[in-house]
Amino acid sequence: MAEMRYVATLGTDLAATGAVSDLDILWTEAGPVLYATCEVTGTITAYDLSGGDAPAAMDSQALPGQIDDLGTLEVELIQFGDTTQAVVLSGGPAGLPAYALTDSGSIGGRSDLEASGLGGPIHASATLTLGDTAYLFAATETPGQLGTYRIEPDGSLALVRGPSAPTGKPGDIAAMVAVTDGGKGWLVLASALDDTLQCYRVNGDGSLKQVDSLGAADGLGVNLPSVLASVTLDGRAFVLAGAAGSSSLSVIALDDGVMTATDHLVDSLDTRFQGLGSLATAMAGDRAYVLAAGGDDGVTLMTLLPTGRLVVLDTIADSLEMGLDNVESLAMTANGGVLDIFVGSASEGGVTRLAWDLGPAGETLQAGASGGTLSGGTGADMLVGGRGDDTLQGGDGDDILAGGAGADQFRGGAGADLFVLDAGDGVLDKILDFEAGTDRLDLSGWAMLRGPDQVSFTQLSNGIQLGFAEETLKILSANGKALSEDDIRAAMVAGSLTHAPVGNVVEGKTLVGTDGADVLQGGKGDDILQGLDGGDTLIGGAGIDTAVYSESTGQLVVDMKDPSQNKGVAAGDTYDGIENLVGSDGRDIFKGTTEDNFISGGNNKDSLVGRKGDDRLDGGADNDLLEGGPGADTLIGGTGSDRAMYKRATDPLTIDLANAGRNTGEAAGDSYVDIEEMVGGRADDFVWGDGAANRLWGREGNDEIHGRAGDDEIYGGHGDDVLHGGAGNDILTGGGNHDSFVFDGGHDVITDFRPGIEEIHLDAAALWSGTLSTAKIVSRFAEVTDTGVRLDFDTGASLLIEGLTTTSGLSGDLFLL
Repeated sequence: MAEMRYVATLGTDLAATGAVSDLDILWTEAGPVLYATCEVTGTITAYDLSGGDAPAAMDSQALPGQIDDLGTLEVELIQFGDTTQAVVLSGGPAGLPAYALTDSGSIGGRSDLEASGLGGPIHASATLTLGDTAYLFAATETPGQLGTYRIEPDGSLALVRGPSAPTGKPGDIAAMVAVTDGGKGWLVLASALDDTLQCYRVNGDGSLKQVDSLGAADGLGVNLPSVLASVTLDGRAFVLAGAAGSSSLSVIALDDGVMTATDHLVDSLDTRFQGLGSLATAMAGDRAYVLAAGGDDGVTLMTLLPTGRLVVLDTIADSLEMGLDNVESLAMTANGGVLDIFVGSASEGGVTRLAWDLGPAGETLQAGASGGTLSGGTGADMLVGGRGDDTLQGGDGDDILAGGAGADQFRGGAGADLFVLDAGDGVLDKILDFEAGTDRLDLSGWAMLRGPDQVSFTQLSNGIQLGFAEETLKILSANGKALSEDDIRAAMVAGSLTHAPVGNVVEGKTLVGTDGADVLQGGKGDDILQGLDGGDTLIGGAGIDTAVYSESTGQLVVDMKDPSQNKGVAAGDTYDGIENLVGSDGRDIFKGTTEDNFISGGNNKDSLVGRKGDDRLDGGADNDLLEGGPGADTLIGGTGSDRAMYKRATDPLTIDLANAGRNTGEAAGDSYVDIEEMVGGRADDFVWGDGAANRLWGREGNDEIHGRAGDDEIYGGHGDDVLHGGAGNDILTGGGNHDSFVFDGGHDVITDFRPGIEEIHLDAAALWSGTLSTAKIVSRFAEVTDTGVRLDFDTGASLLIEGLTTTSGLSGDLFLL
């Protein structure tokens, strides 16, 4: 079986100038021409792909300097009558810039396409021809707005409808694709706002009628769909939907406008489309190929079976000679016996050219639903079984033999063959002539299999037998000798990849995944989703849904708003419609969303952040840090010494542990249960403890802090603070600047008093009887000790000023209340 190989880097003149944001291929009378758009240089450059492995630029045009783009400059090749134009999807004052392309592929002069809604950036676009009329659909600058334009033969655009929200109001339109099927036209839109795809029938006059929708709420495990493409196999249209948030690629069959998911892949350690943002498709004869990439520095090549199932052919990672870092753009075409593949990076200059050898063309054969016998020829054949018992015989050539349900038998014949297994419902499948080191094996269709470590291997004198759950595969060697476990491991393609179930949704109260990458879809009620290890997609659906990490044993970081920050068993997880989090017995760091969340830390020292919304944070056992954020939050410490945090608040606060009804600012509406410690914000705050032993911090600003009863520790922080321990034996630390300390009883300690700068305020009525001057107070009550100056009052109260070695000048720092 072929592998992707590096050919050359095109556009070395672009290498110093950075990102290639868009790639397009046009077949001209002279052959294929590649157009590379560089947003840094603001140019579109043409390369004649028949001019050797690394052709020089054949033409280039500077793009207008005042176009309004969205950060990624894109170009669309659109047919206007007999002329193809390169249209820049970023408008300026004069409309969309367009460049007529000649028959040889050269870039002609600029014109501007003017129509309502085209004076700014275009989020997504698609073109469709019905009969003799061609239409351009454009998601305009206003989110959710779609404009329909008729493409006139003279190179102009005529507004048909909009820009306005189409039926179904898809929200933010992130991508679109137009499909013709049986003479009918369809437009599919992807909404990143509500994670759905919507299909519209395009009528002859360009008007749209909504036919179907499919999304996360229907069981499709997508989050932030970002890119769409389409292919047609044997007259059946398929839409490919890439989603950046879930790092997934979905295949959707389009049957008279009705969308049915046929496959769903989530990026794994063996593929390279994390944060999927780029797709390319190509047809080679009757074979469809799909190229996918994201932000994990590489590309993955697949082929699509007639059943709508994707088969991974190869993955190539970035290297020093290639520019596959943070892939931004892709293009692909069948050219001279190879798939000609082009990759543009968001951070590296030039265009990386790769190739995949197609080999001699073979047949594509598909068995009926009840199964059958299929025999290939001398080329690279694709044989696809049905739901019954199949016998697939590849013959010569590098064949793909894909079984279905049922007891299947595979004979690859000569060549490097790929055997693709599907769920067999507990029956025995057999490969009759496996060649170690040549043939390859795809077990990703075995439900819940996450890698070869889960497979049992039984040695045979003439092969090996594999087992997993209800699946059994007997592999006989082509030479009649035994096969080793290492032989099979080396032959496995994308061993950690799994095909997520499609077409049905488990609406359960509790859903538990595996140690691999799972997609868990909740139902209409209040669901509990536990993904375990692996990069899981947790979709709550309707109701109040909870993600549970109780099985985690190490440190765990979960950020529901930015899951890229996740660590531990939560690394790679994504969330959609999840309101609540439950932690583990390890040290958890949990951050919520901007909505209302319930977050429970469990045992151990946890850090819980609610962000906006009316949150309920429960630290559980041990010493926890709780930060509710804006909103009316309930902070529950549990056992241990627990701390309520307001360190991000920028406006003044009043925080009262004993009477939270007095709270103001970001703390307004908050309530406390089992909270012993409090941290203020960045402005001038009032912080009050309760009757227990508290630790209180003012942080920035000129704060006033009252401990009340209990043996308290009070820290002023930066600013000119007032510290009042209250009843109990308190420790007061000003923290610098000009602080004031208030003493009215107990046995308090001031740790960092600075004579002549800071002040001590004494409550005369509570400490002695009669009228005394500050000088008399010093002479009567103060004495120098080994640890500082101590004032012992008539009532038995005492104040220790640590570090002070003399009483001289102390009277000037004392003030009476």
